[in-house]
Amino acid sequence: MNKRLSWDIFFKIICGLLAILLLISIIIKLFEPNRLADIKLETVLIILAVVIVLPYITNLEAFGVKMEIKKKIDDISSKINALPDYILGKEYHSEGDLTLAERAYRTSLEKCNDFWPAIIGIASICIDKEDYEKAIMEYNRVLEIDPNNPYVFNDLAAIYLDAPSPITDARKALEMANKSLELVPSMASSLYYKGEALNKLSLYDEAYSLLKGMVSKDLPKGHAHWTMCEFMIATSQLGKGISEESLKKLLFLAENNGEGKRLLEYLANTEEKERWKEKDLNIINKFIKDHKTFIN
Repeated sequence: MNKRLSWDIFFKIICGLLAILLLISIIIKLFEPNRLADIKLETVLIILAVVIVLPYITNLEAFGVKMEIKKKIDDISSKINALPDYILGKEYHSEGDLTLAERAYRTSLEKCNDFWPAIIGIASICIDKEDYEKAIMEYNRVLEIDPNNPYVFNDLAAIYLDAPSPITDARKALEMANKSLELVPSMASSLYYKGEALNKLSLYDEAYSLLKGMVSKDLPKGHAHWTMCEFMIATSQLGKGISEESLKKLLFLAENNGEGKRLLEYLANTEEKERWKEKDLNIINKFIKDHKTFIN
């Protein structure tokens, strides 16, 4: 006999016996003088309902719980199976082999189609290939799985700031940075992207207030000099002026990150000149000239 069927029969027998005992006790009390008042109809009905129905409800709930637990176990199991290929993809990616990295990420997704870290891996490969439209599509796939993923909003903010026209969009970048910060208020990269977006939208007062608070703290190494640079842009545009000393500090932070040359190339870029006031450009040009060995 099926084990489940045996339990159903057992529950029915128990429920039937309890119901019969309950009815017998009520009938006995009906024949005892002045004892009927002790029995409240509502109580009897509740007890009867509980005795007869509860085992079935419990059985159904147990079945639902089992199904939910099984679903979660299967989900965890598929993610565990997907993890080795994802890690392999990260290793290939760090080595610069984008073809093998993407292949490993996609193999990971074949084992678990909602394993969003692998999708983010594919999106980052698209960025490396400068295929920003496809990267945005991949990030949107992640948001379908995990609508409150701060890392996706953070990366989208970076794309809308750094990608060429017509993708570049400072307003969208600000929107994405704000969504990321709603979820993780202390995320340094999102704070930086917000400051950069505010500058590009000419909201210099807001940018200055935000970035001033950031540069006064110990920032993560990768963002320190660019945060300082955006702070100086806001300072310049507000007419507060910059100094050679502040540029030296900026270059020091960039050199610590191995990006001294890249920073000076950025400062020398004619397309970026409009981000500075004329009087500050003179200081910047002199500074670049004094450090021209970095950009030869």
